[in-house]
Amino acid sequence: MKVLVLGAAGMLGRKMVEVFAAGHSVIGASRGASGSFLACDVTRLDDLRSLTRRSMPQVVINCAAYT
Repeated sequence: MKVLVLGAAGMLGRKMVEVFAAGHSVIGASRGASGSFLACDVTRLDDLRSLTRRSMPQVVINCAAYT
């Protein structure tokens, strides 16, 4: 299964990437490209559309947060 984790650079997002990577194909995205994560600002609809069209995930997990 292909899983897209939004907010992957945060504490919860990093853990979700780690957990799902054990048995699935995981794509991590965060507001700014960081390490192996793609750049995606969840407040911009065009960013979300572009990312989901390119990656075609079966599941999207939103761990993005405003603190």
